[in-house]
Amino acid sequence: MTTLLAVDDAHITYRHGRETIQAVRGVTFNVPEGRACGIVGESGSGKSSLARAITGLVPLSKGRIAVRGMAPVTRSGPGGVRMIFQDPIGSLNPRRRLIDIVAEPLRIAGTSTSVARKIAARMLQEVGLDPATFGTRRPGDISGGQAQRIAIARALVAEPTVLVADEPVSGLDVSIQAGIINLLHALTTRQGTALVLISHDLSVVQTLCDHVVVLNNGLVQEQGNIREVFTNRNNAYTRQLISAAPDF
Repeated sequence: MTTLLAVDDAHITYRHGRETIQAVRGVTFNVPEGRACGIVGESGSGKSSLARAITGLVPLSKGRIAVRGMAPVTRSGPGGVRMIFQDPIGSLNPRRRLIDIVAEPLRIAGTSTSVARKIAARMLQEVGLDPATFGTRRPGDISGGQAQRIAIARALVAEPTVLVADEPVSGLDVSIQAGIINLLHALTTRQGTALVLISHDLSVVQTLCDHVVVLNNGLVQEQGNIREVFTNRNNAYTRQLISAAPDF
């Protein structure tokens, strides 16, 4: 199976005045096509820093991140990386119609407006939103769950190689969470996308992911097949995370 995302000995360092903060220290993992990798850990463990490095928004101080063997670039299409942000409403332009928000990556890539809107309409249908009803609405006219579906549609419309989802169901009702999880799984599997899921919710990670990386203070505590890691619980920090998770 082809490896789409390769993270090799990734280090991320921030400087705050005279202080040096090592947010990520020596993280290594791969994600093949059509598979999902969960990144879990407490707040401050380095999850978000790693996500931003994968999308090319934060530079590495050491190591390498490659998408199809090349440096990650945040763009649509083959070789590109897209991100679904934690706050769906905040990530959408409040002045634009939903059809144009979804079509935006295609327009940036040079697709004509008419063709981009047709493709965006099909993607709206894919995420369970009727384009005739929702296409002309704006972000302020929809719910949080609907906004997350728009964010997913925008991210996947041009079939990126890697999709990074940062807490994609945080704050949503349980019934809506299930729909979003099923949608992410179906679309990324069908498109052969490599999915990286950043989440504190272990049940969501277990449902959606094949592989898991457990981070603590920027270091990998353990990683591997998600069933084996969560069932065996060989690492003390992993056991602590699981014991703190409600109903897991």
